[in-house]
Parts: sequence; C-alpha cells; structure tokens
Amino acid sequence: MTRLVVTADDLGYSEIRDGGILDAFAAGLVTRATLMTNGKSAVRAAQQARDAGLPVGLHLNVTEGAAVGKPPPRSLVGEDGCFLGPPTLAERARKGLLEPADLEREIVAQITRFQELVGHLPRHVDGHNHAHVLEPVAAVLATVMRDAGIPEVRVPEETWLSATFLDALPPGKEAFYRGVSQDAERAFREHFAKCGIARSSEAFIGMGLMGRFLTPQTVADALLALPSSVQSIELMVHPGRCCVGGETTEGCWQRAPDAFSQSPEREMELAVLKDPNLCTFLEKDLGLSLCAYANGLQRDEESKEDPRRLEVKAELSLCTNETPATRRILDKHKVSIVMGINAKRVGHLSIPLYKESKRRIYIVTGGTDVNCSLQDECVLEVFRACNGIVSFNAAMRDVLASLTSSPVTVIPQAVDTSFVHNSSFSIRESCGLDASARILLLVCGLRKVKAPSYLRPVWPQVRERLAGVTMVIVGPVLDEKVAADVDEWVRDTNDEVAASVLRHPMLPHACLLRAIADADALVNTSESEGMSGAILEAMALGTPVLARVNAGNCELVTEGRTGLLFDSPEAFLDQAARLWEDASLRASIVHGAKAVIESQHSTAAEQRAYTELLA
Repeated sequence: MTRLVVTADDLGYSEIRDGGILDAFAAGLVTRATLMTNGKSAVRAAQQARDAGLPVGLHLNVTEGAAVGKPPPRSLVGEDGCFLGPPTLAERARKGLLEPADLEREIVAQITRFQELVGHLPRHVDGHNHAHVLEPVAAVLATVMRDAGIPEVRVPEETWLSATFLDALPPGKEAFYRGVSQDAERAFREHFAKCGIARSSEAFIGMGLMGRFLTPQTVADALLALPSSVQSIELMVHPGRCCVGGETTEGCWQRAPDAFSQSPEREMELAVLKDPNLCTFLEKDLGLSLCAYANGLQRDEESKEDPRRLEVKAELSLCTNETPATRRILDKHKVSIVMGINAKRVGHLSIPLYKESKRRIYIVTGGTDVNCSLQDECVLEVFRACNGIVSFNAAMRDVLASLTSSPVTVIPQAVDTSFVHNSSFSIRESCGLDASARILLLVCGLRKVKAPSYLRPVWPQVRERLAGVTMVIVGPVLDEKVAADVDEWVRDTNDEVAASVLRHPMLPHACLLRAIADADALVNTSESEGMSGAILEAMALGTPVLARVNAGNCELVTEGRTGLLFDSPEAFLDQAARLWEDASLRASIVHGAKAVIESQHSTAAEQRAYTELLA
C-alpha cells in the first residue's frame, strides 16, 4: 500500500498559525509538522505537539527571523542579527559568500535547540523556503545530519505543477519553482545520498498546491499524475489562520508577520485539510495509507533489522502517551515481550499492559529511577508488577532487591563510539578557545542532581593551579534555577583575557563524542549516578575521567586505575593537579579505562546478556 505523509510546515511561527496546524492534525489528515526553532512560539508549540502526540521534525530556517547560533553567523545575517531573506540568501550563495563554518554553526545550533525543545533529535529535516537544497547549505547540512544520525531529508523535487497554478504565478516565479526542483535533485545526488541520508519520501508534491490551489481535486490530480510504482509520497501543506489584527507583531522576524502568514489562504488550506471527505477519499478511493514516516519499512536499505520490527517501531513512535493505542499495535503484531526504559517514564504504559497478563514486561532502570524516584508510588508499582528488572551495576541491584520480589539482573551498559570519526566538530572552535586552552568537559542536563556548579567555590584556586584551564559545560536546561546559577558562575569568570567557565548548548551525539575525545579530561560532579554514559564514552575514547564519589561512579571508576575520584571540591583540585602534572599517571588511567570498556562494556556482550534474559 502506498504511504502518504502530510507535513504541515512552519510550526512555531506564531501561536495563531500553530493553532491551525494542531487543528488540522486533530482532524486526521495532517500526519506530522516541522518546527521552526527560531519562531516566536517555538517553545509553546513544541509542548503542544507533545501533548497532542503530533510527530515533529526540524524546519531548518536560514532565511527569516533571528539566528539561533551565538554569535550570529555573519555571512547569513544583517546588522540586526536577522537572516537576509530568500532572494539575498540565494544571491549570496551564487556568489560564494556563504561561509561553510557559519552554516555549520547555525545548523548545529538549530538541531540543538530542537533537541532541547522536543526532547530528542529530529528524525527528518526540511527547509524554510526550501533553502536546505541550496549550495552550499545542502553540502553542510548533509554532513551535519550524517554526524548527528538524522536519517531523512525532504527532497522537494516536484514533477507535477498544474497549468492553472503556473498561469497564476507572478513573473519569474515559475523559474523559482523549477529551480527548487533542480536544486533538490542535485543536492540529494551530490550530498545527501553520499552521506547516507534517505529521502523522507519517494515522491513530493505541494509547491503547486499552496493556498487556493489546494483543493480535493488538485490533490487527487497531483497524486494520480505520479507513476503507479511510487510507494511513498509527501504532501507539503501550510495550514493556519491569518496573522492579522491582534497578532500583527507576531512572527519569527519579531516584526509584522510576512504576507504569506497574513494571507487568508492559510485558512483556505486549513478548511480543506479538515474536510473528512478528503481523508476518506484518499484512504478508501485511492487506497493510500496516511502515516507520519513513509520509510517505516525501508529506513535504511542496508539495515539488517527485521522489517516487521521497524514497522512496530514506526507505529509506536506516534502513540507513546496512549495506552489503548499502544495495546492495539502490540496486539496487531503479536508482541509478547515489552521492555521499558526508565520506570518513571513508562510506568503509565507498563502497568496496564502487565495487568492484562498477555505479555512479559521488563524494565531497564536508570540512575534517576533508583536515586531520585523511589518515593514515587507509580515507580514502585512498576518495579513490583514487572516480570524482571535490569540494573547497570550491583549497587543498583541491591537497592532494587530490597524493594521488590521481581528478579533483578545486572547487565552493564554498553558503549559504541565508533562513529566519532564521522564528525569534524571542534569544541575549541565552537567556544572560541585557542590551542593552548586545556578543557575540562562537564556533560550533563542542568538540574540539581547533576550539581553543575559544584566546583564553583574552589574555581579561583583551580585557575591558579591549573594553567590554561577552561571548564566547558555541555547540556540542556532542565531546571531554570540551576541554569541561572551556572550562568552566574560563567559571568563571574569573565575577565579581560577570556572566560574560564563556558556553557555550551546540547550537541548532536556524534559532535558530543568528538568534544569528549578532544577534551583534556571529562568531569562528573553528580550527587548520584546509575551508570554515566558520558563517563563510559570518555573511557572508551581515551579521555581521562575525574568523577565525584557516588555509588554509580565508584562502580565504574577505580581510583588511580581507570580514573580519579573526589569527594569534595578541594579534593577535586588535588586530583586534577595530579592529572595535570603526572603524564605517566594519565597514560596509565587511559590504558586501564580502555581495557575495562573492552572487557565489560562491549555491545556484543550487552546483546548476549539481553538475549539470554529474554529467551
């Protein structure tokens, strides 16, 4: 059955346009949206999408509004820090005036912002004004997507444009639409395909169906004009309501909204997309399957994963907050074993599924479950009700065994850093640090349990004793008060030379691995840990670890052999000085850490352990 994805662009542009997108999704025809991370309503829109179960990808925007990257990318913006608009961007691209480094920094910043707002990386990317297929935007975007592990991109190569639509275009506009299709084909062939990025659909329609040209008849004409062999199609739409009247100051320019957003054609599209007869026509008469991801069965041609498993994943990704919907999918595919990761997050699903007694339920616990959530009755009920629990170490197992009769199995967390070499990201360049700077990297979500400001009381002594030291804190804001404390620390370290404490936004995983590999040491200051992924990755990459004493860290780091431990800020100063001054100690720690990773944390060993558990 041919799959049809209906994507509503521009989520986050303004609240009134977002309302139209959400209404179209609720009506059943729109199946996903793409988020403008620099839009005025982006924060609220991301939350609304989560609440509604609306799948969201990234609407990369380098043509309108303020840049996300700081400092603003000079070759992409004007003096006001705002993007230059589609015509100027295209002209600068043709003249070779767009700096690849500026593009990379802005693209990474928008992906990072998306991850902060939505809670995960986007699965697919498209572009505002289709700028993502311009040269050199496409070349840089393809590399960043590859490094981040983002698998799909829109290829707006539209072969069907109605004569009525073309006749109505202003002079010169037909050349623009034809040019987009040509740029899209070339960008995919020369850049995205070579980086292993898949088309988000086999065919694309929508440029010739905007506004008043979107009708049930034109949609049918466009679909029927496609070859019968096409198995997946994306329809691009722009529903909403007119940004006029009380919202004339809305828009991602932080000025009056553009003519496109003020046009009544946004409401025309919304009316068509809410028509139940169109949805019925597409599904019943044309035999199309509406879905959020057209590549559910062929996401990666080289994937060895059972396609039935991929289909279950694709369907479950759309209803993770709905127990009845999850139950229907599990029944449809005769799933007999369910494994939930993090008891607090999956408790509302796992308990009702377990009570049906149709399938086995296992829970993989994290440090938050054991160290922070044991007062939560829902978490305790999950532990008592499930068929089995996986903990990462013996300390976690002992705590859980005292609370539940469910069997607890220790399976150490595995780590795979093989794709670090795919990334060319430089934490030094991103932070403006020269080659002489020695980087202490702290990777954590900014929340109380991670204690990111733990070393602040001794930082003046650290700077005095450790020549050239800079602390770089990388991670999302999860607690505004904790983030404010970190920002105050950053401001306090500013002097005439350079800041010695910097905060960097979240990074795509491949870029984060590159940052860990390039750091002089990785620091962990958490009050409690289960098994820190960042510590595992640092040990695997040959970056020495300085870790605060807690049960999880002490299970993973052996003092003087695989890392150095500290139980106070003052002890950190002494341990860091040892690492700075003793090259043989540093080499010994790196060697010992890598040996532990190879013997106890390999992906092959983890796979064998889970296979035995679930047999």
